[in-house]
Amino acid sequence: MGSACRYWTHLRLEASGSLREREIAAAKAFFQQQFPDWIEADEIPDLQVQRQLVKLMRSASPAEVDPNQSSANLAEGCLRCFVSHQIPLVCFSLEQRFGTQGGFSRADLYAYVMDDANPLSFEYRETDYLPVAVRIVQLFDPEQSNLSTWTKRLVLQQKGLNAALADWGIYLASDWAILNHTTPARISRLLAGRLMATEIQRACQVLESYHAVYRQARLRQRSTGAGKKCTEPDSEQLQNMLQHLQAQGQAQGVGGDSSQQLLRELRGLAQQLRQVKRLSAVSLDDEKTSFLAEQQQVVDSPDEDQQDQFLSVYRQESEQCLSQAVKQVLDDRVTYLSHRKPPKDETFLKALALFHREGKSMTEIAPLVGLQKQFQVTRLLGLKELRADVRQAWLKLLHQRLPQLLKHYLDPQQLEQFDQQLQQQLNAVLEELIDRIIAEDATDSYSPKRSSRSLFTACLCQYLETWSN
Repeated sequence: MGSACRYWTHLRLEASGSLREREIAAAKAFFQQQFPDWIEADEIPDLQVQRQLVKLMRSASPAEVDPNQSSANLAEGCLRCFVSHQIPLVCFSLEQRFGTQGGFSRADLYAYVMDDANPLSFEYRETDYLPVAVRIVQLFDPEQSNLSTWTKRLVLQQKGLNAALADWGIYLASDWAILNHTTPARISRLLAGRLMATEIQRACQVLESYHAVYRQARLRQRSTGAGKKCTEPDSEQLQNMLQHLQAQGQAQGVGGDSSQQLLRELRGLAQQLRQVKRLSAVSLDDEKTSFLAEQQQVVDSPDEDQQDQFLSVYRQESEQCLSQAVKQVLDDRVTYLSHRKPPKDETFLKALALFHREGKSMTEIAPLVGLQKQFQVTRLLGLKELRADVRQAWLKLLHQRLPQLLKHYLDPQQLEQFDQQLQQQLNAVLEELIDRIIAEDATDSYSPKRSSRSLFTACLCQYLETWSN
């Protein structure tokens, strides 16, 4: 979530190396026309907005003469503006994680990824070069992720950026390397309980086609001494994968621009594997982080049953910690509100139940709890602060549980080496995972089709069920 202006203000890299923000008037007018209720909002439902903009972008009308008046082009421009604000955040994250050991700053990274000078310029359609932001927007599927997550994923896959990071001793595992080293049987184990059986079957079939084409090409490269870092499959390889799927009778579900859809499917599969395995990006050349890399190799050792067991136990502990964190935070909030004059604890719990259990909007909730305006319900619930408090409590509980879990999978000598600095690095991985879950719930809460499948929402509803009984 964030302010609406990100969809009509654009960050451009200047010759000086600094970023300059400017308002794109046509994009602002278009956004105001499409989303009049959110133009002045402090926070907006990003995923809902992005879905609508993508729909408009992909419904181009060739009859429109002026490209700057085309709804499809203006929608693309709004999305490119948004991406221009997200890319620097990825650079900032890289600086925070690796800047000290690599000796670089976020500004050193801009030249590799901030190459979209004008969000309403479409000259790229006449050339072979795609600005990074354009490529991010064109491949974006709002049914698979939000645009912030998608931007981070594709920025970290940029060849120029990865080459620069490698020069500083930082190596990031690509989606394609992850898929290369994952077997269909392993996917079935890792994604069991996360996806439906038909979805897992489809993932295995797609991975098999990827291995048959891409991995075989990689093996041939290595045999000739021409091996290099895994890069994105080219158009010919994607077509060959589609042919492989068709030969196996498994090409259903791939339509439209099928090669691009297959590419998105492969990236989505790699991202799901990242979330399960939590592959952390570390410098392999730094003595301070080499132990963490070695421990990752231990966890990813051939003893896959042990790893799967750890992941299963860790997932259970994580869910238990979240449930406990939700209870702690809500108990504290209810106690605080019960001492207000007049007490507001019952009103708070009723409003929370109407929002999360019945899916009612803030406007619908207001008269049901004795309030008049939507903003009064928003202020009463304080969902942003609630999520922040749960995040902090959840992370604290996980930090307390993790050493007890690790002692069953690391020997005493390895545990002794698990010093404070390495603990901090692992904490960063945990924080990233927690932030993603909290952010997904925040995005989902603004959707008119809210789903209780969110882990955060499920724990909250469990608490509310206890209260109602």
